Amino acid sequence: SRLDRMFEHDEVYSPGLAALAYIFMDPNYWPGPDYRWRINNPNFHTDMYNIPLKVGALMPDHPHAKRWLKWGRDETHGDLMRNSYPGGAWQESLSYSGYVFHMVDNARIVRDSGLVDPFAEWPRMKEVLTYLAAMHTPVDPRYGSRQKAPIGDTSPGNYIEELRECATDYRGVDDRFAEQLARFPDSWEHALDLGSREFFGFGAMMRGSQYDARHESFLTVKAGPARNHYQGDELSFYFASLGTPLAIDYACHYSPRPWHAAMHNRPDMTDKRPVAIAVRRAMKTSDAADVFV
Repeated sequence: SRLDRMFEHDEVYSPGLAALAYIFMDPNYWPGPDYRWRINNPNFHTDMYNIPLKVGALMPDHPHAKRWLKWGRDETHGDLMRNSYPGGAWQESLSYSGYVFHMVDNARIVRDSGLVDPFAEWPRMKEVLTYLAAMHTPVDPRYGSRQKAPIGDTSPGNYIEELRECATDYRGVDDRFAEQLARFPDSWEHALDLGSREFFGFGAMMRGSQYDARHESFLTVKAGPARNHYQGDELSFYFASLGTPLAIDYACHYSPRPWHAAMHNRPDMTDKRPVAIAVRRAMKTSDAADVFV
């Protein structure tokens, strides 16, 4: 964006930028309860409140810069907590979860402005980044790399480079995690744990022989209230075994754009597909097998 490019300049002062900050902090500009953007994608909210935050960082000598920065800090933290679940599962599908990295950018501005270090003080940020890493498939032979699990409205791709870039934010804060991100998804002695686990709000991810390219297995089960961009994908699953995709959730891509539940791997129950939100009953992991109910 033009705002981001302005950070390349040594000094910025513009009445027009100040006007933007005033507009985007005006409660009358914000629809929804408590002035939160809740009538469409969560990322719409992210793309609005970061404007006063960036303007405050660009013009720190402005009389209202501190107010803009503090508001941006509070909105970033609130956004992170509202749109994620304890344990790190994101409210949206894996493609739209990429807006977490916009929050990472905001967190860097907040840290560099001396308000707080979100990477040290907001543990949920680490949980979300771990979730995004864990939700990468084994190396998909069609693409030659790990991919975001194709759930909900998720198109092919991965977050390998984005996660690696976050390593610098955790150096001096959590050096082990920093190195794990920097080397993701490499196999090494202290590699990030990608093993089976539940993700509250999302469902479960089960993986066997992690980092073993020849034998790695991977299964996701969507079972929870996460919206996944309003897809009919509850109880959908994606399964790969011996590093090979076998039961594929085709997700719902932008091109072609088939808004249809049949694009998702959902079980039929007496020729009908359930519409309700699934409820987690139990999960047990062991060296022999993982079970999710």
